[in-house]
Amino acid sequence: MKFRARQSARQNASRLLPLLAERFFRSGDAALKDRLRGADLHRFRIRTKRFRFVLEYFRPCYGQALDVYIEAVRGLQSALGDLTDTRSTRLLLQELLQAGDPPVRHKKLLAALEAAGQELLGTYQAYWREWLESPDFRQKFLRYLRHPPRDRRKGLGQK
Repeated sequence: MKFRARQSARQNASRLLPLLAERFFRSGDAALKDRLRGADLHRFRIRTKRFRFVLEYFRPCYGQALDVYIEAVRGLQSALGDLTDTRSTRLLLQELLQAGDPPVRHKKLLAALEAAGQELLGTYQAYWREWLESPDFRQKFLRYLRHPPRDRRKGLGQK
């Protein structure tokens, strides 16, 4: 995917952002099926973050209506961040305690972190299913990315 120098930012965005969105949706669907294990979780979190940044970058080409979609991606990114942090903390604690039989309180902490991780995984899955898995949401999002509103002011996103 490359920008075409002879096209405006708006034209490039309407050509490329739908493709990025489709890739994002495919990645999210695959991640949901895999229940986001280890490095896959981190990779999908980074992909989500980058996708949000791209949407924010091209917001001037689309206007305020894009904010609904940006917020949906931001909410997913937040859920992924909480899940990643909890899993990382649990793994770090497990590594620190591998030297011997940990005291009971450490076992309870590990169990609590595991339970929190499972709850956050459920939160992520519910968020994806409610917002980003919906065919109606995806169609509207992709249609909007393909056909950004025209700005009546000269120069903004036009050639």
